[in-house]
Amino acid sequence: FHRTSAQYPSSPRLTFPPRRFRARPPRVARHLRFCRTLRFIAIVSMAPGGARELQVWSFNLRTEFCDKADGPDGWSQRRSGVAELLRRRRPALVCCQEATQAMLEYLAEQLRDDGYAWVGVSRSVDRPDETAGMLFDASRLRLVDHSAEWFGPPGTPAGAAGWGAALPRTM
Repeated sequence: FHRTSAQYPSSPRLTFPPRRFRARPPRVARHLRFCRTLRFIAIVSMAPGGARELQVWSFNLRTEFCDKADGPDGWSQRRSGVAELLRRRRPALVCCQEATQAMLEYLAEQLRDDGYAWVGVSRSVDRPDETAGMLFDASRLRLVDHSAEWFGPPGTPAGAAGWGAALPRTM
């Protein structure tokens, strides 16, 4: 769904759920608050002379930690296809799920000539792990700031699993 904000007539057109879907479970509401935050960041940080429309993707890359078990669907078999898809479609911002630092580095390297960079923080503070990372077209967006938020009850340290989860969860 596309919706252009009447409040920001010069703002880019972003993919966003329509208003009729307002009753949401808390998890979806958190995700939409995050999307609204991305929308705000995209509006204020567009590079000068950039396009007025942005494609913002959410892309579950499927971790490389299961490469052998995934067989033909493993990251080593898919990674060149993922890079080619991004090269052809050229989204301004790709919010990646289950991406590791190595995966994001590979994609940024493959898309270097297209101006892509990445940012992300490992969900585990003591070792490289999956991230809630982002790939972005640095010729169209300027990184102003980034951070990670770990989910858990108040007082849960960064990198610790919360609410009985098997692994730490970040955004």
